[in-house]
Amino acid sequence: LFQAITGFAFCFLAYLSNYGQIREAIPVLKEFRVLYLLSSSILIAGESNAVNLTDGVDGLASGLFAIAAIGLAATLSSPPHLSPSLALLCAAMSGACCGFLEHNGNPAKVFMGDTGSLALGAFLASVAVGTGCILPFLLLTMVFNLEMLSVILQVGYFKWTKAKCGVGRRFFKMAPFHHHLERCSWSERSIVLAFYAFAVSLLAGNLVLSV
Repeated sequence: LFQAITGFAFCFLAYLSNYGQIREAIPVLKEFRVLYLLSSSILIAGESNAVNLTDGVDGLASGLFAIAAIGLAATLSSPPHLSPSLALLCAAMSGACCGFLEHNGNPAKVFMGDTGSLALGAFLASVAVGTGCILPFLLLTMVFNLEMLSVILQVGYFKWTKAKCGVGRRFFKMAPFHHHLERCSWSERSIVLAFYAFAVSLLAGNLVLSV
């Protein structure tokens, strides 16, 4: 609840201070401004938790964040989402996480924790909301969002089967999905590399669509 309230306050301030650019990126904003504010606050809270859920394997969340952030930097370097200062900030955040990987990669010597992962997720969503680049953001952060969806699916399926059959069943061996892969005998390094490869392909797709 606190995340949603804080997210709404940020969205309202971003809407007031950067209305012109957001309107240019989202032409229907004037007709759906209330819906935009509500959905954006949910987006910030959701992405914050999505990154947090992904932070379960050494180097996974930090590396994926670095890829997504550099993708946002590229998106913000050209119209209609042009914002040089935010593009530079995203690039700096990406570089910071690459440096963090030196200590957070397998085997990790330093851990991100909730404080880092929640803030990084909120950062990505806040940049998207403040500039109107929602579609590029959703593409670049798809890995995080799929991780969160795997948890929602796991919990929902367990509760549905328990209500229907009396015994809860699991859709995955464990959620989020990277833990399911661990239960399927994937090594941590293999999981991280596979997720990185998928994230890089999303980054490439975003660059192609931005041309």
